[in-house]
Amino acid sequence: MTPNPQQQAVIECLSGPAMVMAVPGSGKTATVTERIKALVASGAEPKSILAITFTNKAADEMRKRVAEAVGDAASFMTLCTFHSLCARIIRANAPLVGLTIGYTILDEDDSERLLKSCIRRAGDFGNPGQPAIPKQYLNALKQYLEGLRNDCLTEAQALSEYSLQGKQKAIADEYLLQLKKNNAIDFTGLLSEALRLFNERPDIRDLYANRFVHISVDEVQDTNVAQYEMVKHLASKHKNVLVVGDLDQCVPVDEMVGLPGGKSKRLGEIVEGDLVASAAGKGSVAFSRVLKVIPRDYEGRLVRITTESGKSVRATPNHALFGMATMLKYLCKRMACLAFEELSGYYLCKTLGRHEGKAWVLGVFETDDEAMSCMSDHAFAYGIPVLGPAGPRG
Repeated sequence: MTPNPQQQAVIECLSGPAMVMAVPGSGKTATVTERIKALVASGAEPKSILAITFTNKAADEMRKRVAEAVGDAASFMTLCTFHSLCARIIRANAPLVGLTIGYTILDEDDSERLLKSCIRRAGDFGNPGQPAIPKQYLNALKQYLEGLRNDCLTEAQALSEYSLQGKQKAIADEYLLQLKKNNAIDFTGLLSEALRLFNERPDIRDLYANRFVHISVDEVQDTNVAQYEMVKHLASKHKNVLVVGDLDQCVPVDEMVGLPGGKSKRLGEIVEGDLVASAAGKGSVAFSRVLKVIPRDYEGRLVRITTESGKSVRATPNHALFGMATMLKYLCKRMACLAFEELSGYYLCKTLGRHEGKAWVLGVFETDDEAMSCMSDHAFAYGIPVLGPAGPRG
């Protein structure tokens, strides 16, 4: 890349804490890659470099870019997600958190199955002859367990912020106990247990804080309390941490925000301490505590998304908007997409699920024929191949 003056300033900032905020598509990842290259050129040991991203895909992209920039030195760096980093820390110190080295990481589905089994054992729902487990009842438990650990709350604080009824507190305790009995940990537990280890064993924390001299964190605007505390621990010795983020992921102040108990409030009326609904990954929703309210002016285009039932939301174009998996599958059958992969180049396809690179939705249609017609028009106009059952074709 040929950096502009602002990007060059970031690349040359090799020590001390620094924060970079920029809009999507402004070259943040490329700039961080060039900064890592500059660190290596300046004599920094590759094993002392840690770059944290939020998704596995972003981590893979970072590893690929850094390997192209610095060659074999990239294999000695730690380029990963928060959860992957914490899994390594716990794997190396499993007995100290009540696990063995061969512990199991439960995915979202396995975690929900274990939680449902704890609900059934409590005796009120889910057993033969009993009502099915109410979705709201299950979600309340999930929100409590997520908030307890992601927000670094004590049990008393979590109970005061999340509404649990009847046996729910005992069920949540049983769930956490069963995780340990089964030598297992869930994704939220990866972070909270690694953080607890650092808090209880400063000597273990110092091993990692001394090793990671140069730290960068991508998408810092999405960090929760536990992730923020983890970065503070890791940067406690050298203080060489660069955080990169994007503040322009916004909805207007007159949009409604979900609150616990099915309630809602205008975004402009949200205050510090409120619990608000937010996307938690893989189509799930969790409630997070508002730590600070920072209103911002925005000049630019807004996108309105309207569902079939008539509900709608406005947001900045780069804002992440999540939909149900069933709706995505429905739409995918009637999409016309432009995709790009390094090996295949650009091609047209009907679904977002068959590529490993970038993709753009050209349109969503009522019928397959309309989607095919759109792709045919683009194929004819621009000479782009169409991905059929056997792969790209002219």
